[in-house]
Amino acid sequence: MFRADAQHTGVYKTSGPLTLCRVKWKFDAGRELAATPAVYGGVVYAATRAGELFSLDVRTGKEVRPLAMELNRNEFIASPAVAGGSIYFISLNGYLYSRDAATGAVRWPDADERKSGRVLHSVEAEGQGVISSPVVAGGLVYYGHTDGYLYAADAQSGRLRWKFKTEASVTSSPAFADGVLYFGGEDGYLYALDAETGGQRWQFLTHDQIVSSPAVAAGVVYFGGMDKNLYAVDVNTQREKWRFQTSDPILSSPAVHGAQGLAYIPSGDTFLYAVDLKTGKERWKASAPACAYCSPAVAGGVVYLGGRNVLRAIDAATGQQMWKYVTKSVITTSPAVADGVVYFGTMDGTIYALE
Repeated sequence: MFRADAQHTGVYKTSGPLTLCRVKWKFDAGRELAATPAVYGGVVYAATRAGELFSLDVRTGKEVRPLAMELNRNEFIASPAVAGGSIYFISLNGYLYSRDAATGAVRWPDADERKSGRVLHSVEAEGQGVISSPVVAGGLVYYGHTDGYLYAADAQSGRLRWKFKTEASVTSSPAFADGVLYFGGEDGYLYALDAETGGQRWQFLTHDQIVSSPAVAAGVVYFGGMDKNLYAVDVNTQREKWRFQTSDPILSSPAVHGAQGLAYIPSGDTFLYAVDLKTGKERWKASAPACAYCSPAVAGGVVYLGGRNVLRAIDAATGQQMWKYVTKSVITTSPAVADGVVYFGTMDGTIYALE
């Protein structure tokens, strides 16, 4: 799942490399990558901005099975999600695709839309599309669109179940916790919706657009804003617990590590901040330039974050850099971690596996 789980905590229940031993493998996808890879069942799933889908063996980096798509008809920026033995991709122009994770077979062969994708919005408009990554929970697939709607599709059929209208684009990726969806809107509101019906539970107003994807942990939702703040809002009282201000807008998403008692958030000011979950005070900050939408991943006491052409591993407790890896091209995805390996992609189309 994008950001490790449906709550989008960014904390992977696995280990990552404590010291960089080697590049396990590299795969040349040939086109720019923006979507964070998904790792499931021994396979790495990746999608390019030219509309290609790849399934790669975690051991070798070789293609496991073809996931043929019509090249240059789609563009994938949203990250894939895997749930219930199926993988879900959403293209920028709003087509929702699903494949069987074990076989690669198309799950909706009756669909007429572009190689068996479902389109859930009525108009393809210039400059509009899906950047929001899907979350799958309770038999539904949820994602936002720049047309201002949050969509819910049936995970079995791909057909629209409901949609919720906001007053501006929705590029934030929704998080799911305890039957509630949380997402930000470019109208400045954080929304909480009933995940089954799409009915609004509550909303919380900030001072600027929200493109950051929220993370939910222990009854609190955390998210960044273009107003330079990281917010913590109690989901039961809908009241702000605290806010932490950086010196630049926050586009990326926090990683929330309950065991460390910290939230990790990169800002446009080129720092990664560790913020105390109880007090909202800075515990430490580290120089770690990140790509605009790249978010940290936490595994085994290490924070992994890519920026420019460097992937950094930072001690989650102290903020000390443990190691770094320099790539030939700019890093354009958030990292994903599984079984001691960290995966990420770059602008030149290279998928890396480091261990």
